[in-house]
Amino acid sequence: MLSHYFNMGSIRNVSISMTGYRYEYDNQADKGMYISLSMPWGDNSTVSYNGNYGSGTDSSQVGYFSRGR
Repeated sequence: MLSHYFNMGSIRNVSISMTGYRYEYDNQADKGMYISLSMPWGDNSTVSYNGNYGSGTDSSQVGYFSRGR
């Protein structure tokens, strides 16, 4: 797994993570990767992206979380 925090202009604490995998069972293999990105949005919120890319069906998800005031 690779994981890194960085600043992007005025946006601080952006997080990105990437994990690769390979799974083999009964002479069939699946390999791919997970990727995750999250960043602050305003003072009290976070937006995120998660993706799974591999031999099977790819998927992705976008999220928003607010901590309130």
